Amino acid sequence: FQNAANNRENLQRRLKRADEAEALLHQKIAEAQERESRAQSRLTAIKNAIAELSQAINAIRERLDEKSRALAAQVKLAQSIELERSTTRSKHATLKKMEDNFEWYKDGVKAVMKRAKEGSDGRTLAGIVGLVADVIEPEASAATAVEAALGESLQYVIVDDQQAGLAAIGYLQQQSAGRSGFIPVAALHDTAAGSTERPDPSKLLLQHVVVKPGFEPIAQALLGNVVLTETLAEALALFNQNGKIQTIVTRNGDVVSPRGFLIGGSKDASSGILAKKHELRELERQGKALEQKLESARLEQRSIEAEFRHLDVELQKLIEQKNQGRENEIEAEKAIYKAAEELKGLRRQLEITQLEQEQLLGESSDLDDEMSKTERALSGIAAEVEAAQKVVAEGSNRITDLSAGLQEVNQKVVNH
Repeated sequence: FQNAANNRENLQRRLKRADEAEALLHQKIAEAQERESRAQSRLTAIKNAIAELSQAINAIRERLDEKSRALAAQVKLAQSIELERSTTRSKHATLKKMEDNFEWYKDGVKAVMKRAKEGSDGRTLAGIVGLVADVIEPEASAATAVEAALGESLQYVIVDDQQAGLAAIGYLQQQSAGRSGFIPVAALHDTAAGSTERPDPSKLLLQHVVVKPGFEPIAQALLGNVVLTETLAEALALFNQNGKIQTIVTRNGDVVSPRGFLIGGSKDASSGILAKKHELRELERQGKALEQKLESARLEQRSIEAEFRHLDVELQKLIEQKNQGRENEIEAEKAIYKAAEELKGLRRQLEITQLEQEQLLGESSDLDDEMSKTERALSGIAAEVEAAQKVVAEGSNRITDLSAGLQEVNQKVVNH
């Protein structure tokens, strides 16, 4: 019985340890589940972040594609503008060189103007102011009419005075360099007709001409009695009205002189000085406009390039973040796998502990049954011992009584 009691105490200690182990395992399992839950939440957050990064990357790539197309178009535009500017510059340079070399003028005019430009070595012609063509600027639609009205006088050289003109003529004669007309500014006479004979001012060709300041008297002397009409028929109708001293010119360059002479036909191949000067000014204007346009196009190109570089840098950063996210995703998956494996191990340990508890509880139950049987057996033995002790006690009492009776008998025998 004592051995069973010792076994029972040992089982109680083992059950206590098993209960403590089970409680500890439950705690560890809860902690492992918490770690697994956190790892799963982190993995979900990482995947969501990767998905957002992927969307952002796709959006930036679309914007990069747009910027790439825009940049290609802008580069093409800048190149086309630059080519147009180069062509314009080339045409302007060619015409400017022709103008500087007086290639549009007669030999005498060219010789005088070149001599006037040769420098300050004492061999230049003094008093040369410029050319008639340089001091008037007609509207583009009136250039042909002005050239027709002026004729050869368009190439006249403007000089300070008569002495300058004489010196220039002398130079041409000496050099056999040709002929030229000269307009001395200081010796102009007003030969205009009286006010009643002058043309209607509103119809004058001068209304369509811009004159360089200071040269208005020369323009008036040359074009003050020139009237502009649209057609030759209109010019003839105006001339036939009589009463006016005037030259009538059409926009196409047909002329009716004050005496009624008719001058017309196709344009002279050698003419067009004013048209060339107009073209030169237009090319200069176009050149400046193209320069500004090209600068704007290049600024826009640089702006697009800067945006493209910025987007590319942003794209690279997002790709790096996504790659880092992929690494974090792998680490999170490893953490989940580790937590899951740890849970499996802990649950196996819990199962083993619970099995051990069941086994110990079974042994404890068997031991309790055995001890119950032993206690019942001991109770029976104790009852038997008690009954035997009672019988012995009764026998002892009888023996005592018999001994007392025997002594009484013996005493009686002795007495008799």
